Amino acid sequence: MMTNLSDANGLRNEKLSELAIRHGFSLDAVVTILDGMRLSGGSLAQFSHPELGGMGQWSSGMLMIGEMSNSALKQKVQSLCDELSNLVQESAADSDVNKFGSSYQAQPINPMGHPKAMDPIKSMEHPRALDPIKPMEHPRALDPIKPMEHPKPMDAIKPMDAIKPMNAIKPMEQLKPMEPIKPMKPMEPMKPFNPFVSTQWWPTSLGTPGSVGSQNQSRYAYFPETNRLAIEHNAKVTVFDTGAHQINGASQAQGESSSLAFDSQLGRVTLSELTEVETPEG
Repeated sequence: MMTNLSDANGLRNEKLSELAIRHGFSLDAVVTILDGMRLSGGSLAQFSHPELGGMGQWSSGMLMIGEMSNSALKQKVQSLCDELSNLVQESAADSDVNKFGSSYQAQPINPMGHPKAMDPIKSMEHPRALDPIKPMEHPRALDPIKPMEHPKPMDAIKPMDAIKPMNAIKPMEQLKPMEPIKPMKPMEPMKPFNPFVSTQWWPTSLGTPGSVGSQNQSRYAYFPETNRLAIEHNAKVTVFDTGAHQINGASQAQGESSSLAFDSQLGRVTLSELTEVETPEG
C-alpha cells in the first residue's frame, strides 16, 4: 500500500517544529539549515540567519559560525545540524522507496492470459554535483569599546563651622558687706551751769541746776540737790525724779531719734525708767 504524500509532509513539518522547540530556535532558522542540507544529501550545509550567529557552514564533524566566541550558541547549532542531517538522510532513503513504489502499478488480471510484462526499472539519476563551498566571510571587526568615562568626583564636603563657645558666665558680684555699726558717740559731759550766759527755761522753784545741756531738739537741766531732771521739748517742760541716780552725762537713746538717755553711777538710764513728777510753778 502506498504512503499518502500529504500525510508524510504533515509528519515532516511536525518533526521540524519539535526540533525548533527542543533546540530553542524559530522554525525559520531550522528550515534555513534544512534547505542548505538538501543539496548535499545531509552531509554539508551553508546558512545565514541571525539566530544561528550570522553566516555559518556545517559539515560532518566541523562547524563555523559568525559568533565564533559564543560557545553555547555554537553547541546548540551543532546539535541541531546533526539531527537535521539524520532527518535529511532518512528522507532521502524514504524518497527512493517511494519512487520505486510509485513506478509499479498493479495490472488487472486477464483471465484469458498472463499479465503484461513490467517495464524495466530505470536507473536512479545521480544528483547534480554541488557547487564548491565558498569560504565564509569573516565578520567585520567590532569597533573598539570606548573606555567608560569616570564620574566626576564629588565635591569635598565642607567642614561644619565650629560652634562658637558660649560666653563665659560672669561671676555673681559678691554682696557688699554691711557697714559696721558706727560706735555711738560718747556722751558729752554735762556743762556746768553758768547763770550769766544761759537763758533760764526751767521753773525757778527748782533752783539752780548743777548742769545743763541739749541733745537734738531737747534741752535738759539736772538739779542734784533735789534729785530732779527738767526736760524741755517742743517748748514743753517735763520734770522727772532721778531717785538714786546721780546724772553725769546725756546722749540719744539707741534706736530712738528723739529720746534721751543719761549716764549715772548706776549705769545708763532712759527717761522711761525715771518717774515723772508734777512740774512746779514759777
